[in-house]
Amino acid sequence: MTEIEVRRAKPDDAEALVRLRALMLAAVGVDVGAEDASPAFRWRGLAKACVIALLDWYRDETEAGQIELHATEQGDSLYRALGFVETSYPAQRLTIVR
Repeated sequence: MTEIEVRRAKPDDAEALVRLRALMLAAVGVDVGAEDASPAFRWRGLAKACVIALLDWYRDETEAGQIELHATEQGDSLYRALGFVETSYPAQRLTIVR
């Protein structure tokens, strides 16, 4: 496998970012109306490289003191390996049905 290069997104990346967001939402059970079109790119280290780049950015370029995320079962081991831990305050959501 070739080395992964992580860079900040640019306007030309918008379509791919929307597609990836839809895949993430589908993975946590939100019906986004599209099939997963990227299984060939899974388990190649792309998510890990992106998360590490984001963590570096938060640490080096922001004043953020804490990062919270909501992981799927598939992503849980990655985040734990990077130091994320469960908290006693799980997120809760209410969907208003009309």
